[in-house]
Parts: sequence; C-alpha cells; structure tokens
Amino acid sequence: MYSKRVRMYDRPSLPSDLKSTGRNVKLWDCQNDNPIYSGHVIEMTTQDPESFPLPSFDLLHMQWVMNRVAAISGAADISDEDDSDDESEAEPSSDAFTLVDE
Repeated sequence: MYSKRVRMYDRPSLPSDLKSTGRNVKLWDCQNDNPIYSGHVIEMTTQDPESFPLPSFDLLHMQWVMNRVAAISGAADISDEDDSDDESEAEPSSDAFTLVDE
C-alpha cells in the first residue's frame, strides 16, 4: 500500500513473503541456495574481530535512517516558478526546490 507520508522512524510494512521488488531484484543465500525473503534474520559473524570488526548496531541504524532520507529526497519537487521560459535569471531562487506537502 502506497502512503504519501511516512514518519522517519516507522518500520516499513513489507509482507513476510515478499519475493522480489518487481524489478528483477532478489536476494539469494548462496550457501544453501535459497532465496532471502523479507523477515528473514541474517546473522553477521567475523573470524577476526580485531582486523575485521562487525559494525555496531547504532551504525547500522544510522545507515538505515540515512538511506531513508536519501530515498525520500525523491519527493522534492521543483516549484512552478522555474517553469517559465525567461532565462534572464542567472541564479535559481532559494526556494527552487520544495518538499511536496499534501
């Protein structure tokens, strides 16, 4: 279900049997030759924590939030002012890009 508004910290609702994005993108577990679905638990391990440390949960969470910010940046829209054919304005106005807020 598509929603025009999503709070930054809301967990996305994905069906547990989601098998692909519809764009021929899938995750695959190569060790046991099985697909990875939404809801699967992935365990990260390391043989050498000194040389190859695992990321902290806080860093993974920050990356998740930053990816969401990058994804919603596509919601930015150019204001109607820029639709004119007048090219005399050298610099775009400071409000040339606004977030769609409905």
